[in-house]
Amino acid sequence: MLKQKFSFLLWSIWKFRNATVFRNEIFNPLTCLIRAKITNVEWRIRTRMSVDNYLSGASFPTSTPIHLVWWRSAPRGFAKLNFDGSLYNSLISGDFNVRDWTSRLLKVGAVYHNTTLILMIEARALRDSLNLSNSGRF
Repeated sequence: MLKQKFSFLLWSIWKFRNATVFRNEIFNPLTCLIRAKITNVEWRIRTRMSVDNYLSGASFPTSTPIHLVWWRSAPRGFAKLNFDGSLYNSLISGDFNVRDWTSRLLKVGAVYHNTTLILMIEARALRDSLNLSNSGRF
């Protein structure tokens, strides 16, 4: 468990280093340590396993099947729409892209939004792409 905590501390230091170099942010060691701890806790929660149990010899849970997901092109004669919303440090945007059955990009768009609800951002990205497709501007 100590190795994992140390890894997240190194990752946090690296992220702060990049913020200092590329965005001229001021390095704060205490904030760096707190973010490393938060990231470690989030990792443990998201992986749904106790590192302590794993280190004592328990194996990963096998009851949950793993499903790999990847992008597939649309059926012949159709277009496929992908959309997403993003929230990062109070910067909020939604984007979409539309591709035909040969994976050729037909249209792409991104827009800034004033809301902070990720569900609203993604819904607006969907709405914007559908409005564009209904207008026949592909």
